[in-house]
Amino acid sequence: VLREKDKLRLDLEKVEKRASLMATEVDDHHAAIERQNEYNLSKLDEEYKDRVAALKTEFQKDCERIQRQASKQQAELEQEIEKMKTEENYLQDRLALTLKENSRLEHELPETGE
Repeated sequence: VLREKDKLRLDLEKVEKRASLMATEVDDHHAAIERQNEYNLSKLDEEYKDRVAALKTEFQKDCERIQRQASKQQAELEQEIEKMKTEENYLQDRLALTLKENSRLEHELPETGE
């Protein structure tokens, strides 16, 4: 009976040691999984930050390019407006001269008809 009791006690100790070892292995495995998850999350966060930075840079370049295009178009339109104003002034001067010449010719007509 004593031997059986000692054998049962030894078997119980072995089982407890195995259970403790398995619990330690499970804890170590969970810790490794947690570390891997943290690493993966860190990498994803880094990739996200890099992508956001790249998109911000691309957006800034696009904004600058659009601003340059808008400034160029505005300058071209202002130049076109100035050309049209010059043309308008020229045409108004020609119209005034033509009207003046018509008036002069109308006054001369009665004189030549007599």
